[in-house]
Amino acid sequence: MKRFYPLALLVFLLGGLTQLSAQVFVEEKSKPTPADQRGFSVVIGMDGFGFGAAYRKALPGYFYLGAIADFFIVRGEREISVYDPYYGAYITINKESQLFFLPVNVELKRQLFAEVIEENFQPHLFAQAGAIFGLNIPEKRFYELRDIPVPPREFKVSYNFVIGIGADIISKQSAYLTIRPQFRYVYFPQAIAGQKDHSAFEISLEFGKRYRKKTGK
Repeated sequence: MKRFYPLALLVFLLGGLTQLSAQVFVEEKSKPTPADQRGFSVVIGMDGFGFGAAYRKALPGYFYLGAIADFFIVRGEREISVYDPYYGAYITINKESQLFFLPVNVELKRQLFAEVIEENFQPHLFAQAGAIFGLNIPEKRFYELRDIPVPPREFKVSYNFVIGIGADIISKQSAYLTIRPQFRYVYFPQAIAGQKDHSAFEISLEFGKRYRKKTGK
């Protein structure tokens, strides 16, 4: 069932975006001014979660070119968490190892309807591509309890691609909140943590600040 939670969250967020788009504040209409972005994100995936940082440079034509770095903690395929009423806490079952991913990507973002809707609500499309580093650390306790030799740590490097849609919700103080449903394609030529394909749907929430370009007279 855990794989359906992000999809349910996606439906909820998309509904919220629809409501927010109808409630953005109205100001005198003027041509939007591009602004660079710096922010931090929280990413929720089907099998884990992560944190990240982003920097984007505003380009002509409502394009943005950015650099994105994330750090993910990923659950195993058979790993589950259950609530123990005796101890009043969650315990993890079938934890064979701890898997970490560090994707470092270049992003191209395109703002949509820039001159049609208010500037404080900015829907967009985006795509990312770059390298991803994977580290898998075996859980010694799991193997020792089963009298199985502990396998060595795994470190792999491969590539990943991300595509998605999103919306920036901007305050009058130039702070912004971005909500993004996205799909990340991850493939390792040599398996890590027992599999090659680690692709997943994700929800990204980004918080940051915009820095407008200074224009001379």
